[in-house]
Amino acid sequence: MTMTEERTCCFLSDKRIPLAARKHALTWMRKTDVGSKAEREIKPLLELPVEERIRAALKAGHDGYFVLDDAGKVVNHAFFQINGNELHVYSVHTAKEHARRGLATRTARELIELVPKKFPGVRLLFLGGGGDPRVASIARGLKTRPHSLSIKSREDIGSSCFELLR
Repeated sequence: MTMTEERTCCFLSDKRIPLAARKHALTWMRKTDVGSKAEREIKPLLELPVEERIRAALKAGHDGYFVLDDAGKVVNHAFFQINGNELHVYSVHTAKEHARRGLATRTARELIELVPKKFPGVRLLFLGGGGDPRVASIARGLKTRPHSLSIKSREDIGSSCFELLR
């Protein structure tokens, strides 16, 4: 868990995460996009006992990054799956009361900065592809305004693909 500008941030795969983040992940497991790869992989996990769902999702490469406010409420998340050296972000959500403040883009930038440390084998980051318009918007923004991040757009691989430069 880390503190960023008076916000608590954590990954679902961290050893200790706030209960609010665990509950948030369990709720969002039931909200995957219909027909998506995430739905095909997550839906069967809903048959497992609650205490096993997150462990099974993590084992399948799914993870999440959460931003919590000072009251401990999840205000933003990014869900993703790691496949080999690729990280695919398939869901980004900001709580309504925090919308339109740039939090989703800021969270994506934090995720890009933290991924090499947390997941050293990841070389490519894909934003979108699953139909989430917020994720696609963030990808477009990163292409036009890279925000001094160590990334390079890889249009040759995919329209929402970025190489993580080290």
